[in-house]
Amino acid sequence: MYPVGVAGGPDYIRVIRDPLPNVPMLAAGGTNLDNLAGFFAAGCVGIGLGAALADPALALAGDFAQITRRARAFVARVHETRTALATSRGA
Repeated sequence: MYPVGVAGGPDYIRVIRDPLPNVPMLAAGGTNLDNLAGFFAAGCVGIGLGAALADPALALAGDFAQITRRARAFVARVHETRTALATSRGA
């Protein structure tokens, strides 16, 4: 779903998932490190990242170390979130 940020975030995903429970959904356009857990909790199978990961200003400045730090932070947060959700669902 794009742009999920302006469409209502995780609450929007929940509304869409009600009639379409078996359709895999990916959230993009407004996803970031702070709200990704809500999208996974709402039933998304993944999130699309743009500037939240590779901000064009960072790339232009050649600050690839910061982009790498962001990537590692996203990987860690996704892992934490999926582990917590699996535990809470009894998986």
